[in-house]
Amino acid sequence: MENVEDPPENQGAPRTELLEATDAEIEDAISYADPMMLRGLVYQLTADEKLASTEVTPQVGIDAATFVKESEVALVRARAAAFLRAYRDAGAGPIDVGPRERLARSLALAGGVEEVPPEDLPLWLEELALEPYGRGLTWKRPPAPERLRAFSAIVIGAGMGGLNAGVQLKHAGIDFTVLEKNSGVGGTWFENDYPGARVDSPSRTYTHIFGVEFGLSHPFCERDENQRYFNRVADEFGVREHIVFDT
Repeated sequence: MENVEDPPENQGAPRTELLEATDAEIEDAISYADPMMLRGLVYQLTADEKLASTEVTPQVGIDAATFVKESEVALVRARAAAFLRAYRDAGAGPIDVGPRERLARSLALAGGVEEVPPEDLPLWLEELALEPYGRGLTWKRPPAPERLRAFSAIVIGAGMGGLNAGVQLKHAGIDFTVLEKNSGVGGTWFENDYPGARVDSPSRTYTHIFGVEFGLSHPFCERDENQRYFNRVADEFGVREHIVFDT
């Protein structure tokens, strides 16, 4: 079954903040980026073998791989800045992720490994969020419309999991109703608003794959930011209209 709807806003939209950025601002922004991630990303976009030949230490336990030479960190940052300047000057329009067959090597370069084990590659690719509805239902043979209309699902709760179920059901074309005991979405983040409430996991790992375009203000977002994200999911993906609150 083909996508019922495209992911919401920002898909292919021009990066206006980059269009307005000076060379100095681009270089400053690049200085905050993880150089290992830049190594894999810029290689994926450019196939620059200079990046692939940089030397890194192996990962040991929870300690990530790092560059052996500071000069090679500088090289990676310089190549990344050069790419962004050229992209800006070309209008900063839609950009493709690059050849899919290059992704395995690019991910290995970002992770500092010789290669991503074949059995692990599907998870690594899923985490890139190239497919917003990863693990979602794709009909091998779409059911007849009358059969689809006769079927519906009940989802209990409009927290992170319930919203995910709603988005996926809508994407599959299945009718559904979400029953939520509270008067708003978000589950525990709706209920808990005490001072200092925030995630204890990096916020980029605490969003749905289809929500990857959501702009985050902090690496570990506070309660209000998390709640704003859940409201965005409910509204942008059309789930709210299927929710029965205070039930």
